Amino acid sequence: MSSSLSFTLQEIMTISQYFKTTEDFIRLQLVKKSFSCLTDLFKENPISSPIFRYITTQNLYSREDKIIPNLSCYIIHYKVNYNEYLLLKKDRFYFKHIEYSKSDREKTKGKIPQEITCIGEKCFYNCDRLSSINIPDSVTSIEYSGFKNCLRLSSIYLPSRLLKLKSNCFENCQSLKVISFPSTLTSIPDACLWKCYSLTSIQFPSNLSSLGVNSLSQCTSLISFSLPPHLEVIGDAAFWGCCSIRRILFPSSVSSVGKGAFWSCANLFQVSVSLHSTPIKYGVGCFRGCKILSQVEGAKQINW
Repeated sequence: MSSSLSFTLQEIMTISQYFKTTEDFIRLQLVKKSFSCLTDLFKENPISSPIFRYITTQNLYSREDKIIPNLSCYIIHYKVNYNEYLLLKKDRFYFKHIEYSKSDREKTKGKIPQEITCIGEKCFYNCDRLSSINIPDSVTSIEYSGFKNCLRLSSIYLPSRLLKLKSNCFENCQSLKVISFPSTLTSIPDACLWKCYSLTSIQFPSNLSSLGVNSLSQCTSLISFSLPPHLEVIGDAAFWGCCSIRRILFPSSVSSVGKGAFWSCANLFQVSVSLHSTPIKYGVGCFRGCKILSQVEGAKQINW
């Protein structure tokens, strides 16, 4: 407790911004008399609590938060769909998470507004007439099955700020030929590109660390790609049925290749492991059905 007495009030304010509950702030104010006015010094509330009496900006973290009238600014942190945003939009209100939902798509005829930060769950699901789409740079996430079953989708632009993809987001986009992921992504989720039969080329993000289960299963035309230098985990059946792949080079960062990861890659004839790589754990049947592959360079033991 004595160490806290050496902090200035400004330093205590900085530290307390990471507190999670009202009780945390109250306990801190009891430590030292000069800390008793701590919550009165905040210009905006770091948590949902009425103890910050003199704020000029209110952060609204949930729909249950009550708006304090006549402040200079309000920041909405909880997710709203685009229609809600249009209804709530007014001077002094700012929105952190605006989702483009299926109902929003139907109202805007599929043109994604520039304010959107998230493509909602099944937003474009079964849009079999959609042939191309540009996603605004404001978008940072695409939810579960966002573009699943878009049978005619042949090209898509992914924004440079994209941080997260949920599973099955491009599953069964049978006409998609090329896709380039931005460097901001660190993982490709389960079944992300499953059954994208026309896909020939992928540009993986440079910071990719993991490929999910069935992430590229049955991409039967896939030929051109390089596994990025920081990839660590290749999930179960990640490349199952990718029968056009001929060569694979595992970067030195790879530590695990999942069960059936390259199962039935019938034309795969060369698999190499980068020099100075750590030992790789190969899952059962990871190369099963690779009829012309006889060995994996640099691998000591594999359960085919």
